[in-house]
Amino acid sequence: MKKIKNIVAVTCVALFMVACNSFLDVIPDDVATIQSVFGDKNSARKYLYTCYSFLPAHRQVGDNPGFALGGEFAVNQTDWTSTPSGLPRTLLETGNNSNGPYIDYWTRTNNMFAAIRVCNDFLSNVDNIPDLPAVDRERWKAEVTFLKAYYHWWLFQMYGPIPIMDTNPSFTDKTDLKVYRNTKDECANYIVGLIDKAINSNALPDNISGLELTDLGRITKPIAMAIKARVMVTLASDFFNGNQDYSKMVDNNNRQLFSPEYSQQRWVDAAKACKEAIDFCEEQGLSLYKFTAPSGTITNKQIDLTLQPAMILRGESPDNTEIIWAQTQSNPGIYGDIQHRYGFPQYLYTGNPSNPTQKNVGYEICGSLGVSLNFAEVFYTKNGVPMDEDKTYFPKTEWFKPDAAYNIRTDHQYVIKAGYQTNNFNLYREPRYYGSIAFKGSTLFGHGRLTKDDQWFFYPTNTGRVNSTGMLARKWVNYRAIPYNGQIDFYSWPIIRLADLYLLYSEALNESPEGNGEPAADVYKYINLVRERSGLESVQDSWSKYSLYPEKYKTKAGMRDIIRQERRIELAFEGQAWFDLRRWKMMEQLFGASTMRGYNLKISDNVEYISTPTVIHTTNYQSRNNLWPIKDSELNKNLNLVQNSGWE
Repeated sequence: MKKIKNIVAVTCVALFMVACNSFLDVIPDDVATIQSVFGDKNSARKYLYTCYSFLPAHRQVGDNPGFALGGEFAVNQTDWTSTPSGLPRTLLETGNNSNGPYIDYWTRTNNMFAAIRVCNDFLSNVDNIPDLPAVDRERWKAEVTFLKAYYHWWLFQMYGPIPIMDTNPSFTDKTDLKVYRNTKDECANYIVGLIDKAINSNALPDNISGLELTDLGRITKPIAMAIKARVMVTLASDFFNGNQDYSKMVDNNNRQLFSPEYSQQRWVDAAKACKEAIDFCEEQGLSLYKFTAPSGTITNKQIDLTLQPAMILRGESPDNTEIIWAQTQSNPGIYGDIQHRYGFPQYLYTGNPSNPTQKNVGYEICGSLGVSLNFAEVFYTKNGVPMDEDKTYFPKTEWFKPDAAYNIRTDHQYVIKAGYQTNNFNLYREPRYYGSIAFKGSTLFGHGRLTKDDQWFFYPTNTGRVNSTGMLARKWVNYRAIPYNGQIDFYSWPIIRLADLYLLYSEALNESPEGNGEPAADVYKYINLVRERSGLESVQDSWSKYSLYPEKYKTKAGMRDIIRQERRIELAFEGQAWFDLRRWKMMEQLFGASTMRGYNLKISDNVEYISTPTVIHTTNYQSRNNLWPIKDSELNKNLNLVQNSGWE
């Protein structure tokens, strides 16, 4: 399939790619070049694709703070701490730095300010294209207006208040470059205003039905509305709404940059934006995707629910109607994309589980990014409630005791290798647990094995570039993946999907009313739609029947906890974790003076292995990491910029 990203890759090399180390160092293209670009429709279309080319690599661990700081992964190889696979350890254990910040979207090559400059150039010249039909002109303007908002938003999420770049500096007066940071509220209003402008133009297409080959990844009205909803919920959340931590953050004009005032109206507005986005998406035929294996291959409901999380991620699948916006990308080459390299088992085994030397498929660099036990605990039991709340589940003191009935147990035969002894922790968990995480003894499809009674099983080893915790993000690799000549199946990456939108609406609606009365009916409705798709009972039934706190769902505070845990589970390994935990102000609580845990792969005895969780590394997350540091060299160039709190 020819995708927009393929075009972008060529365009970026050949035309107008802004390769700048700092947005202050950008030198404008000469006028003749700009005029030639917008002299005809085909050249201008390439420039449009260049505007898209700056989109952050949402799927990449080393490019997305949502992955790198979310606590979903733990890494024990100390010599990997400077690589993307080691970044989660670096940022949680030792933190960032202001001299050379990790994931630096402020000054890096192809930074977001360069992206905004390209968008501004496009918007300043698009009306001059002589042979462009009016309908295309208005659509292109709306697309780039949205992209300009998104690039401002990406910076704002990471750095807080930023300089708004509504127009490009003239460069004739160096004082134009000595910009100030705008306030939090100015940035928020500007970003939402740009998105509204794109939506209200009525120029964005409602869908790309029939144009998937050429328009996949381009901005549509549902995309703009869904991202607006996410923006509004984030702005209403604890970190950006009523946060006192930055009340003393001022610029050199003594202007307060981070207003500490709380606004209940932000939640009301967020709920409205979510519902409008949901209604419009559903009008376009979007719905929650439910996976059923093709007839004649795998015919088992338990297996369907297990394979479903990975299949949801496949945005280009013709029967997947859940993905609102997927980031397309050209084929990643011989090693496959980052998800397969870090999520695929190093080896798959067949035959006698007591003889792991019977390995079949080897792929040396795979499976190197280990899922943490901390995050594995977040998933529910089969009853749809937290492990430590389920009154029918094993006591916490018995979670890591070996399964006493493993020789005769048959109720896990499609998720755990028959006759293989695991611990209680891996028993009687919800389907998304087995569909998202592979642990020692997990059964796996793939490499052509599509029969329910003939699966591989995962047996992590302690040789080569191996997994660090004994667990993998199985959700990243779908059951049809077949490596061939070093290459692995590839798919577009979902930036936002309908389940995310449903949970945002439940959250916003739950926070909207004053007081602490029982939540509105739609709070339950939309979270329950996500749970039902995943094979779970409703919140009301699960908590009433199985929880130690059967009344929890009847209060705003109780539903807040339930919705947050549901989001962490449903959006596991999708690059959203840090953004959510930070906006809820939970990072210090979870990863302050704490530890990241996993299994010790150096232990050869299986009973000892499953019974002995180990500390992979410590964590020391400090509040200053909630906002990214601006690179020191940037501050030295422009004394009107002030550093974020804690990085001075």
